[in-house]
Amino acid sequence: MISVASHVVWQDVPGELVLFDQQGNAYHALDAIGSEIWRQLAAKGDIDAVIADLTERYDAPPERIAEDVRGFVATARDKGLLTDAA
Repeated sequence: MISVASHVVWQDVPGELVLFDQQGNAYHALDAIGSEIWRQLAAKGDIDAVIADLTERYDAPPERIAEDVRGFVATARDKGLLTDAA
């Protein structure tokens, strides 16, 4: 399970999602697919559930979707935006 770090706030704005890391005083803007992944992770906390949902909704190879979601999560973890849920 995964969760949004407690020091991160986020807001939907037209065409993207904006994150603010209060700890690092940094803004991050996500594109449409990154925004969708973020929203689903925030709601579900389950990487595999997000992958399954996106695989059902998009015409892309499941391996590619899984790779993209896992890459997104790895990058967000490295930046301290997502953490492993307790």
